Amino acid sequence: MLDECPPIDQPMRFGNKAFKNWLDKVISNVDSDLSIIAAGGNPDFKNFDKAIPEIREYLIESFGSYERIDYGTGHELNFFIFLYCMCKIGI
Repeated sequence: MLDECPPIDQPMRFGNKAFKNWLDKVISNVDSDLSIIAAGGNPDFKNFDKAIPEIREYLIESFGSYERIDYGTGHELNFFIFLYCMCKIGI
């Protein structure tokens, strides 16, 4: 996905606007990617699809702010919560 969304040549005071293109791709693939990740986890866990709507938001928010094109400790916390949820459901 990174190769498909190279940085835009722009004056940059803040983040590169290509981030939004990249994050759009991440969002459009997150459900299928999470299912692939789960398939490599606990083979006894059959209801992972029910958890995806909840945990997908933590993963998406962990990449940074779509509107502000920035990244901070709250985004890091979202990734930690995502990992915690994955552990709690056995993945």
